[in-house]
This record gives sequence, structure tokens and C-alpha cells, in this order.
Amino acid sequence: MLSRREILTLLIGCFGASVAPFDVLAQASNKLISQSAHFLELSYYLTGFSKVEAQLTDYYQAEIEATFGKQQYQLAQNEFQRAISEHNNIKQLQEVLLKHNDVYSQIINLWYLGHFKVTNPSIDIRDLAYRKGLVWQLIMTTPPAVPSVQDWSEPPKSDLFLS
Repeated sequence: MLSRREILTLLIGCFGASVAPFDVLAQASNKLISQSAHFLELSYYLTGFSKVEAQLTDYYQAEIEATFGKQQYQLAQNEFQRAISEHNNIKQLQEVLLKHNDVYSQIINLWYLGHFKVTNPSIDIRDLAYRKGLVWQLIMTTPPAVPSVQDWSEPPKSDLFLS
């Protein structure tokens, strides 16, 4: 999988060259976008959030592939795509969810908690994953130890309590 930096390097290297390298670059770029798009779509269905920190997509996908292997991840993704494309087959979707529960659970954990177990991305990425974890959106607050308007030393506003 090509990183954004590698794509930019290829673009700069091919800038004055013939058209053929641009075709290769376009194919590689489409493949990268396609992989990220599939991972985001899978994440959307699993987490219930349509707006997530897209910058984390490649890191989370790399974590899943490092944890379970690329083939197992691809199998889980393909079977999930097949199951949701058959709109009326809830039983098949349940079977797929149970079969690949470990992969799907790890994807959910990454998006909600931002906790990497296998890969070790830079401190900036780990910090971003912590700050942008979906758990903070779910409970409508900011994470502890992250500067914000809301302070964890004070109780939440009364309008945040469930009745």
C-alpha cells in the first residue's frame, strides 16, 4: 500500500516524464483510495459513525492487517460486503459477524478507544487516536488531560444527564 508521501514522491519524480508513469501512479492511487474507502465503509457500519478522523484510516487498517494478517482481514471485509449487499439476508450477516467477530471487534475498539496493540505509530498518531476516539463523541465530552472548554474537575452540565 502506498503512503501519501510515496504518491507525492512518485508524482514529483514523474513530473517531466512520459505519460506511462502517470498511468501507473493513477492505478496505485485508485487502489489506495479504494482500500481506504472500503475500510471506512466497513468502519461506518460497525461503529455507527459516518464522520470519523480520516487521517487515522491507514494506521487503523495497518493495525488490523498486522494483528490478523492481510488475508484474514480481506476475507472478513469481502464477506461483510457480500452480506450487506444482500439486503434481506439478516441470517447471513449474523453468521459473518460471528465468524469474523475478532476482526470486527478490533476495528470497533480502534475507532472508539484509539488503542494500538501491535503496531507502534508515532506519538502524534497515538495522541490523535486518543483525542478523536468515538467514545468521547458518544458521551459528549473531551478526553481527560486534553485542553478544552470543559474541565473534568467540574461535574457535567445538567442538560447532559439522561432522565
